[in-house]
Amino acid sequence: QDFGSLQVFAGDSDEVSGSIVHKFGNGGALTAIASYSRYDFARSIDADISPVALVRFDEAENMDQKTFELRYASDEGNTLDYIFGGYYLDSDLTVGGLTPANIGTFFALSAGGCAAGNPLVDAGTAFACGNQAALAPLVGLLPGVSRYAQLDQSTRAWALFGQATWRISDQIRATG
Repeated sequence: QDFGSLQVFAGDSDEVSGSIVHKFGNGGALTAIASYSRYDFARSIDADISPVALVRFDEAENMDQKTFELRYASDEGNTLDYIFGGYYLDSDLTVGGLTPANIGTFFALSAGGCAAGNPLVDAGTAFACGNQAALAPLVGLLPGVSRYAQLDQSTRAWALFGQATWRISDQIRATG
């Protein structure tokens, strides 16, 4: 298992959208807009930022999203201008993060600190320093430990919207 400074960044994405507009004889227009977006992203980085192979961070992210909007807008410049419509969103996101730590390297570094008589010894380090010979066989059984976190998120949303402007006179308008 590589705990070192492997640096990998990779990603891929697709974006597509399209719209159709139909103009009516009264000057109004019906517009339909559909879109699709997707990406995959992965990275592996040296999390401890040192030349020693201690801790790495791996992350993978996947997103898939679709949207659709349908709206009608009146012709502008009339006594009453208006727009109304609806919008829909469907999105899925998955993110996973793995943080593996190399127990063998941590043990070797602590053994070096013990041999040098490290003055910054806490209770855990003191225990490890006093039990190096007893702990050494356990390190071979457990080369590394990991922490894994995952997010799964799904979003479904829709909205209705509208607006109207009434030209009461050349100087006065009411919008709602």
